Amino acid sequence: MKIKDVRVSVHRFETVLPIINRPGPAETRVICEIETDNGYVGVGMTARFLCHAVAEAVRHYIAPALKDMDPRDLEAIHARLSAILSERGVTNGVNRMALSCVDLALWDLIGLSGHRTVAELLGGFRDRADVYVTFGYFTYEADALVEFGRALVAQGHSRFKMLVGSKEGLRVDVARVRAMRDGLGDDVAIAIDANESLSGHQATQLCGLLEDQDIAWFEDPLLNNDPRDLAAMRSRTSIPVAAGQMDGDGRRFREFIEHDALDIFMPNSMYNGGMTETMRVAHLSQIYNRPLSDAGGGEFTVFTTWPAFATARWRNGMSAPSRSSGSFLSTLRRRMADSFGSHQLQGSASGSTETRSRKRLSERKPDKRLHTRQRTRTATQGDKECSLRRQVRDRATPAERYLWACCASGSSSVSARRRRLLMS
Repeated sequence: MKIKDVRVSVHRFETVLPIINRPGPAETRVICEIETDNGYVGVGMTARFLCHAVAEAVRHYIAPALKDMDPRDLEAIHARLSAILSERGVTNGVNRMALSCVDLALWDLIGLSGHRTVAELLGGFRDRADVYVTFGYFTYEADALVEFGRALVAQGHSRFKMLVGSKEGLRVDVARVRAMRDGLGDDVAIAIDANESLSGHQATQLCGLLEDQDIAWFEDPLLNNDPRDLAAMRSRTSIPVAAGQMDGDGRRFREFIEHDALDIFMPNSMYNGGMTETMRVAHLSQIYNRPLSDAGGGEFTVFTTWPAFATARWRNGMSAPSRSSGSFLSTLRRRMADSFGSHQLQGSASGSTETRSRKRLSERKPDKRLHTRQRTRTATQGDKECSLRRQVRDRATPAERYLWACCASGSSSVSARRRRLLMS
């Protein structure tokens, strides 16, 4: 199996916040597709920052280096790309995000070609993972936030993460968290996230004011998440401290470990160099007996998984697919264009233009030969759980497919999980 083609595109999505029906923050995603000579197409994603620069880095520098390589040779690929992305061996920023979406697409390819989920490739220790909802945006007043939380609880959710670090001060943060705890009760988990916005004094003060609220964890509390300051803050609170989303590669977590700065490791495969780098961090989490959670950045986030990196969550990997990834991606793009206002942003050497993607993205047709091979393989398996997976994926919306890929569960709880999808 050899890499034949590497494609990359940039997409922008407009959002509407539930309950209050106001425009939410627009999101941008970079999608990388890697195709092999035997017809498999792996899909990876990164997001948010300097997206056109990331896409051009993939298109002009990474893609030529990958051609004719075996996607299963991950270490050989990373060694080749390391020399391209950084002459001194350390990648950051645009380089690392470009590597992330490429690496995720490679893991997807490996899973597709072997008819295994990426969770199974990581060792198959678990067949499911819990999820949490990040929803406590400052746009919501406290009453609307509680109403939203109750609606999510009614759908089956029991774990929530709220944003803190309001411009109006810590007292507003405390009031919002207390309103959520009072409104949802003691049976739900509530975490908080400051997005690296507070000073050490502010974060420590906030922890003291919320000690009695049973906070599940405090994520990215400090400016730049300096390991020394995190360690000092951690020594003054019983609330578990988590970090690593935006710069969570192995070297960064080594610094956190050396300063005993974290209770929970939160690398993000969309930013840190991909699943290959997250796996390295996961080995550290096992060795130092720390829980680990992929910090998200996409539409769904997975709850903390205790020190076993062979967890069930994955954004792209599928088992025994009944459709080619190319067919799935075309459907995903078309539905996002129709339902969520997606635009594809086309980059070129002479500049960038933004055009509607509905017609163009729906023109791509699946490989019928690949479909025939997949149907033949699937028909011979006679596995009831695989049949259930196929049926759910065939009927699923893009958001449901995405959640399925995250949880990668083969149990009969799939239908319950579909009912617990986040509000769009």
